[in-house]
Amino acid sequence: MFLGHFFSSRISATPLGLCLLVMVVLSGCATPANHISLKNAKLPPLLPVRNFVANIDHSGNYQVSPDGKQLLWSGVSRLRPALFWRNLDGTGKTQVRRFKKNSPHGFWAADSKHILYHRDDTGREQAHVYAINSADGTVRDLTPLQGITAWVAKVPEADSSHLFIAHNGRDATVFDTYRVDLETATLTRIFTNTANISHQLIADDGTTLIRVLRKGKQRVIQLPDGDKWRDLRTYSRFENFYPFQIDKPGESVLAYSNLDRDRTALVSINVDSGKERIVYEHPTVDIGSVWGGPGSRPLAVTTQDGLPAVHYLDDNTRELFAELHNDQPAGLNLYSLSRDGQTGTVSRYDHTGATTYLINKGQLEKLSESSSIKHAKHWSQPQPFSIAARDGLNIQGYVTRPLHIKQATPTIVHVHGGPWARDYWEHNDQIQFLVNRGYTVLQVNYRGSTGYGRAHRDAAKGEFAGKMHTDLLDAVDWAVEQGYSDPDKIGIMGGSYGGYATLVGLAFSPERFACGVDIVGVSDLATLLEDAPPHWLPEIDFWYSFVGDPGNKKERAAMNERSPLYRADKVTKPLLVVHGVNDPRVSVDQSDRMVEALRKSGSPVTYIRVKDEGHGFGHWKNQLKLYRLTEDFFADCLGGRSSGFDFYELGSWAF
Repeated sequence: MFLGHFFSSRISATPLGLCLLVMVVLSGCATPANHISLKNAKLPPLLPVRNFVANIDHSGNYQVSPDGKQLLWSGVSRLRPALFWRNLDGTGKTQVRRFKKNSPHGFWAADSKHILYHRDDTGREQAHVYAINSADGTVRDLTPLQGITAWVAKVPEADSSHLFIAHNGRDATVFDTYRVDLETATLTRIFTNTANISHQLIADDGTTLIRVLRKGKQRVIQLPDGDKWRDLRTYSRFENFYPFQIDKPGESVLAYSNLDRDRTALVSINVDSGKERIVYEHPTVDIGSVWGGPGSRPLAVTTQDGLPAVHYLDDNTRELFAELHNDQPAGLNLYSLSRDGQTGTVSRYDHTGATTYLINKGQLEKLSESSSIKHAKHWSQPQPFSIAARDGLNIQGYVTRPLHIKQATPTIVHVHGGPWARDYWEHNDQIQFLVNRGYTVLQVNYRGSTGYGRAHRDAAKGEFAGKMHTDLLDAVDWAVEQGYSDPDKIGIMGGSYGGYATLVGLAFSPERFACGVDIVGVSDLATLLEDAPPHWLPEIDFWYSFVGDPGNKKERAAMNERSPLYRADKVTKPLLVVHGVNDPRVSVDQSDRMVEALRKSGSPVTYIRVKDEGHGFGHWKNQLKLYRLTEDFFADCLGGRSSGFDFYELGSWAF
C-alpha cells in the first residue's frame, strides 16, 4: 500500500519530489544470487530488510496486572517503539508511552497501578529503573543517579506500594538493595553489600530469607540466625545455586541448582538441613524457565532438548493449555498470571513467530500474533542436529536451510555470544533474514554453551581458539557431508564471543572460511579482562578459569596466543567489523586495534563504528544499517542475494 501510493503518484521536481524519485530508483537495486545452487532456484520472495528490524505492526510481551484488571504490552506508535496499557474490561482508553530506541519490557508493580521498566539509552549499560503511573501516564526515574547500573531485585508478591531495587551507586563493584516507595520515589537502603554477597532471596518486608556468600573459590549458602548468619552448605564456584522463591514458609525455598549433579534442576532446599528435594530434573539438559502460580506454587518447567517442551507439575495447568499442543513443534511461555490465578497471558511460539493468548477464568482468548507470522509460509524451520566432536564430545545445534533447495548452498556459521549462553529453536529474525537471502545457517552450541550441563560448559576451560573453535569446524564438516553446504563458500559471523569466534575463524583457519562479519567482538583476551566493567570484578575469577589471568606472565602469553589481534597477518579473506562506540563490555578499542593491525598487514577489512550504541544495537536505524551491510557483504563473498537499498534508510537518516 505504501509503495503503491508512491509509484502511482506523479513526482514533481520539488526537493520532496526529488527525494521520492531517488527513493524509488534506489529501492529497486536488488542484487540477484550468483551462486550456482541459487541462480535458477525458486526461492521465496526477497523480503525487505525493514520487515526484520522495523515492523510498525509489532506487538508482544503482554502482561496482566496482579489484580487482573489491566493489560500491558509493547508495540509501535507513530513509528516509535512504545508501551501500551488498557483496562481489560474495555472501559477507558488505551494509553501509550513512546521511546527513542527499542521499547523496554515493561512489567507491573505489586500495586497494579505502576508499570516498571529498565532503560539505558546510551549503550553503556547504565540502566535506571522507571515507573509509569498507569492512571495518568506520568513517568518517574526511581534511580536518578549518575553512572549507576540499577535493576528491580524483587516485586512483592502481596499488594504493596513498594518494591526493591539493587544498584551500585555506593560501590561500582557491588550492588546494595533499596526499598522504594512508589508514591514518593524515596529510596531507603536496607542492605549494604560489604560481605561479597552474590545474590539473596528477599521477603516482602525486606528481610533476607537466604543468601549466597562468595568465599574465594567457594560459595556458601547462609541463613539469618539472629544478628549473625548460619552456614547451610558450601559448594564449588563452578556449581550453580539460585534461590528464587519460597516453597514452604519457614521450611524450604525453591531454587535452580546443579549442586552434586551435572544438570540444573528445579529443587526445594530444606532451610534446616540443607538437603535438596528434586521437584523436576530433565534427563539430558538443564531446565529453562519455571512457571509460578498463586502462592508461589510451581506450575510447569520448560526445557529445550533440540525442540521446546513443557513439563507440567499441575494437572489443571496441563488441561488448560492442552489445546495449544499439537503434533507440530512449538513452545509455550507463561508471561503473566494475576494474584488469584484467574487471569494471565501465555504465548505459543514456533519458527514462524508467536501467538499470545489471554487466560480468562480457565478459557483462552487470542490476543495477538507477532508481525513475522504474516510471512509464515516463507520461513524455514530450524532442524536440530547432534554430532560427535573430534574428541568425542556431543555437540548439538540447529541447521536452517533455504526453502525449496536441495543442492549444497553457501553457508553461514552464526555463532552465539556469551560464550555462556546457547541457541534455541525459535523464530530468529537474523537467522531467517540470512536464510531468505539464500544461505544455509548453522547455529552450534559448542562446548562452553549453557543448557547442556556443567561438564559441557566446563569443557571450554582453556579452549578459547582451541576446541571451541574446532567444534565449529566439525559442524561445518558435518554440513558438507550432508550435502547442505558448499565447502568453498562458508562464511562466519557473530556478536561478542561470536565476533571473537569470527576473528578466530579467519585468523586461525583462513583456508576454511570465505569471509566473516564480526560484531562487537573480542580481539585481545588479556585487555578484555583488564578493561572489564567494575561490577565484573567480583566474578572475574570465573573468566580466569576459562581464559587465564592477564596478571600472570605465563598465562598472559597463552592468552595472546589465543587472541586474533596477534595473528592479524594471517587474515586473508574479507572481513566486516562493526562496533558500538559506547560498549562497556568489549571496548571499541578491541576493534580499533584489530582493524589497525589488519590494515597494516594489508588484510581486506571494512570497519563501521556506531557512535550511539554499545554492546548490541537498540535503535532500529542502526539495526537496519547492520542488516544492509551484512547482506551486501555476504552477497559479494558468498553469492547470495541482496535486497538493495531499502526506502526505510531514508527514514533512518531523518532520525
